[in-house]
Amino acid sequence: MSLKTVAERFGMVPRRKGRGVILWFARHAEFKPVAKAISELGARNPRVNFYLVSDDPEFLRAGNLPSGIHEVYGCPISLRPLLTLFFMRTRPQAVLIGGSEGGAALLTTAKRQGIPIHLVGDKEDDFVQSLQVSMLDETRKYSQGVGRLLRMPGIRALSERCFREISDLNALADELGRPRRILCLGNGPSSESDKVKTLEASEFDAVFRVNHRWLHRGLFTRPDMVFTAGSKPVRLVGASSLFCAQDRQRAERIRLACLHLTGVRRLVVAQEIRVLGDWEALQDEGFGGFAPTNGAVMLAVARALKPSHITVAGVDLFSDPRGAYPGDEQTPNAYGIFHNFEKERAFTLKWIQGLREDGTDLRIIGEALKEATLDNDLSLLPP
Repeated sequence: MSLKTVAERFGMVPRRKGRGVILWFARHAEFKPVAKAISELGARNPRVNFYLVSDDPEFLRAGNLPSGIHEVYGCPISLRPLLTLFFMRTRPQAVLIGGSEGGAALLTTAKRQGIPIHLVGDKEDDFVQSLQVSMLDETRKYSQGVGRLLRMPGIRALSERCFREISDLNALADELGRPRRILCLGNGPSSESDKVKTLEASEFDAVFRVNHRWLHRGLFTRPDMVFTAGSKPVRLVGASSLFCAQDRQRAERIRLACLHLTGVRRLVVAQEIRVLGDWEALQDEGFGGFAPTNGAVMLAVARALKPSHITVAGVDLFSDPRGAYPGDEQTPNAYGIFHNFEKERAFTLKWIQGLREDGTDLRIIGEALKEATLDNDLSLLPP
């Protein structure tokens, strides 16, 4: 048995970006009847990591990995700390139990952590549909304990010392110097196009960026505002940028993870400064309860600030044939489980129409965004 295999048996599986689903089957024969359905579910959700776990060595053989399933592992030893480590590294949204035996320790750990458990039944559609619902449950990303911790007097005082929260849109505009020309840079391939490389920071009063993958790539690395759902950009980008989280849950998670940082960070919560009205209105139009991407939040904030001009690049709606991100050939060119192409496209159309109504000049850099949002409505094209 290789060292890598031993490490995996002890719960030290490779950590992958995104949420996970753990699949337990005692024997390969019990997996075969449902393999097609699970494989199709994985193919429809390429940004979700499906971990197939079993004691059966037939699962572990090279070439036996079903399409859409990312990893196959031997079962970690059924000791609580090791299984806890396994769950920490896979970050499951749900656990699927198949087969007639085994998996008891895995089941106990899932119950203890409040992770939804699904049993493979007689009807294939039943467990697939219920598993899909659990995968879409965004509340599984955030622990209710985070809010309770931040309400403890000592931690609350430390958080208030580390973060100064911007309470309304007018205060945000003041913090940014009431910008008239804003550059919004997503992370898609067009964010590093030749046209972007010829832009100068001096052409804009404010530069907005998403997350942090651009930090070491040499373009616009000192943004005025960074849009994120996690703490890593806050730790890496530095205190000179203002940070924006979509909602209070995400903001609290960022606060708790960054209590050790020195200096004061500025933080704003998009929902609480009321800039996501167009997105929320789509709910009533049948687009479902998907969350906006950080890129959509960025566009909403930029418009709300009422600038005279906005330039957008790198917002490629995961539709650029060059891939998801510049220099990244591994990340699937698709939205994560909590986001949706049709809703992002509909929001962007509303956003562009709103800019026209506001009298805001718009420049789009990136053919994917133009094709996705403008080809059926040429009246929205910038002059």
